[in-house]
Amino acid sequence: MLESLDNPIWFALTTEHRLLARSHGLARRYPPDVSPLAALLYPTNDAFADLQRLVSPGEHVALFTASPLDMPGDWQVDRSRWIDQMICEASLAPPPVVPLPLGTTDVPEMLELTAATEPGPFLPQTIQMGSYFGIRANDGRLVAMAGERLRSTAFAEISAVCTHPRISRPRICAGPHDVSRSSDSGRGKDSISSRQV
Repeated sequence: MLESLDNPIWFALTTEHRLLARSHGLARRYPPDVSPLAALLYPTNDAFADLQRLVSPGEHVALFTASPLDMPGDWQVDRSRWIDQMICEASLAPPPVVPLPLGTTDVPEMLELTAATEPGPFLPQTIQMGSYFGIRANDGRLVAMAGERLRSTAFAEISAVCTHPRISRPRICAGPHDVSRSSDSGRGKDSISSRQV
């Protein structure tokens, strides 16, 4: 089960997110309006050739790999960094503020919040990847949110964790994150929490 964490995008796109997957041979990716994430079964030249058929010229995609890649000459690395993966093995106590489920009608506000906080890629259709929760200020504005990004049969990644810069973080930041993790464990899944690409 933990081996799926070495290639989490592949495992998501071949299990829980298979209906979102665009596929060609040894490569998978999300639709460009959902996420820039893509994966290779194995990082071979043939797999990169398959991925090239799924990517438009000049388009950027992001890959998560367990070790540095040896890139073919027709690919360029724009940014490379390590990403921490953490596993939540136990349910947490309910948060003091109960986040509200977010839906497609909330996407404009979600896009505005993620633009202000830059937690990583959040696009118009990213909400299709899983459940998202938010906290609203007294005036109704969305001020914090978190949700699921990568989902496989074993894990759900918590992503888009953000709080509006003008809001006191210690007071509400843990809310959506904790509720999302509790929600995942209730479905018998562990949760991964990681920084965005």
